[in-house]
Amino acid sequence: MIFLNSLGTVCEDFALARVLLFVKNFVNLIQIVVPILLMLFVSIQLIKMVRDPELKNGTKKIHNMIIAAVCVFFMPMFINYLAGILETNFNLAACWNEAESITNYMSSNPNYVSVDDKEKHSILIDEKDYEKGVPKPKEETNTGSNSSNYVPGTYSKDVEAYMTAVKNVVAEARAGNYHYGDSHAMPPTTDKKISCDRLEAKALYDIGYTDQRTGGEVCSTLDEYLTSHGWIKSTNINDVKYGSIVLVSHNGTAGPVYHAFTSGGYDSNTGVMIHYDEGAEWRIHSEQPFETTYYTQDLIYGVYNMK
Repeated sequence: MIFLNSLGTVCEDFALARVLLFVKNFVNLIQIVVPILLMLFVSIQLIKMVRDPELKNGTKKIHNMIIAAVCVFFMPMFINYLAGILETNFNLAACWNEAESITNYMSSNPNYVSVDDKEKHSILIDEKDYEKGVPKPKEETNTGSNSSNYVPGTYSKDVEAYMTAVKNVVAEARAGNYHYGDSHAMPPTTDKKISCDRLEAKALYDIGYTDQRTGGEVCSTLDEYLTSHGWIKSTNINDVKYGSIVLVSHNGTAGPVYHAFTSGGYDSNTGVMIHYDEGAEWRIHSEQPFETTYYTQDLIYGVYNMK
């Protein structure tokens, strides 16, 4: 019963994600192996029947083999379909669906920590520290051509205030054991529900953007909200810099927005994106910022920067 009681946080467990990925790969391997074994066993059975026409139950065995093989072959499809249905209400199903992406990410990023890590109560970053010129954390350092994107003090005080707010929201969500979901509170996230767009909504709220919809602006409304409040929009990924809000779509500018994050800088030479992102349960309970090369030009719906 301990396992069942922990279903609300299983996706925060890297070890479990790896186990689920192993099981998932094993089940998928069955889809390849079973048809091969079926053909082999049926061939052997047919040979036996040819050699011995009096062989009893030969046809029945072949029939049973085919039924068993079909059941096993479609089992992974059924599991994936069931996980897709249950994902929104059952975290283990979500962990099953995200096992590969979580494992791949965590394998290359040592910053992951479990929600049970007692050191998660990190110190919130004070805006005054940036005014004193305190360097950014090592994770945000870049030696690429866009290294200026990572240097504190080269942006307006408003950008620094926004980034301080973002980091404070991320730290509070992790320390306060927030969970992934759509906030319906004002200020946003004060009901301990946070998601990719609610991160931006709360950070914006904290620096004075209090005229938001209940729960905070969402992916589908951030474009209009930001541009109507003076943020400069671009659709060029090379305009991503420290303090940018980025909206992502599977079809770029032509598709609906499905994700939002705040950038800590972008290196166009390497494609490395530094980002603060609360778009999954495991991200909320991890140290941030993240580094990834996943985001490309064809995914960019909009890049938004303060004047």
